[in-house]
Amino acid sequence: KFKDSTTVMTELRGTTLTLGGAHGATDDVIVLSPGGGVSIQDSSNDKVVVDSDGVTITENNQVRAIFGATSVIGSAGGAVTATSVDDCIRIEDGTITIFQENNNKAIVNSSGFEVVQGGNSVSKFGTTVRIGEDGESHVTFSSTGSEFFDGDGSTSRIRILNDGQMNIRDSDGNDRIRLNNAGLTVGADGQSHVAISPTGSDFY
Repeated sequence: KFKDSTTVMTELRGTTLTLGGAHGATDDVIVLSPGGGVSIQDSSNDKVVVDSDGVTITENNQVRAIFGATSVIGSAGGAVTATSVDDCIRIEDGTITIFQENNNKAIVNSSGFEVVQGGNSVSKFGTTVRIGEDGESHVTFSSTGSEFFDGDGSTSRIRILNDGQMNIRDSDGNDRIRLNNAGLTVGADGQSHVAISPTGSDFY
C-alpha cells in the first residue's frame, strides 16, 4: 500500500492494482486487473473500461458506448449492447446503421445508403437510386436513365433513357407515347396511332 498520511492512495492486492485509493474503491480511481482490464472510474456508475473486448463507456450505470468488433454509440434513452437497435449508431464489419428503432433506420454499406421507415425501404442510393417504396409508386435513376413506376411497384409508366428515348405508358405497361431518334409515335402499335418522323407523318 502507498499512503498519504493515513489515506491509502495506491494498493496492490494479488494481481489487482488500484491507483487513487484502496483495493475495492470505486470513486476517482484507476483499477488494473488481469480479468477486468483497465477501469478508469469517476464512480462505479460512471467509468471507462478497456479490456480484450474493446472499450466500454458507462454513464449513470448505463452503458452508453461500446467500441470493439462491433461498436455501438447510444444516448440517454437506455443502455446499449452489441446488438442494440434503439436510439443508437451501430458500426459492424461492412455496415453502419443509424437506429431510431429497428423499423426506422438508415443503413450504409457497400451497396449504398438505404432509408427504412415503418419497416419499409422508402429510398435507396447506390448504383441505382430509388425514391419511394419498392412495391409501391417509386422513381429510379441509374446510369442509363430514369423510370417512374405505378402503384403496383412494377409497371413502368414513364421511362427516359440517356439515348434520348422516352416512353409514356398506360396502366398495363403499353406504350402510348414513344419518342426516340426516329420520331414521335402517339398511340399504341396495333391500334389507331400517329407516327411523326423527320420525313413526314403517318396516321394509322
